[in-house]
Amino acid sequence: MKLEDIEQVTSDIDVSPLYEALSTLKSPYREIIQLHVFDGYSLKEISKKYNKSESFAKVAFLRAKKMLREELMKNEM
Repeated sequence: MKLEDIEQVTSDIDVSPLYEALSTLKSPYREIIQLHVFDGYSLKEISKKYNKSESFAKVAFLRAKKMLREELMKNEM
């Protein structure tokens, strides 16, 4: 799903907390979320981009999702 598609679907939803939480993530976590979720890269493609194993991309993506979730929960309180 491209960013434009997400913006179209979420036009009535305030996504600023998501973008704020995403901006708190450090590299490479922020970039991996961006590439995989917003730009549609596969984890295999991301691993090649970083010259790392596919396991690296999978683990980094899972960690990034966890950090993003925690940041969103923290801001919700």
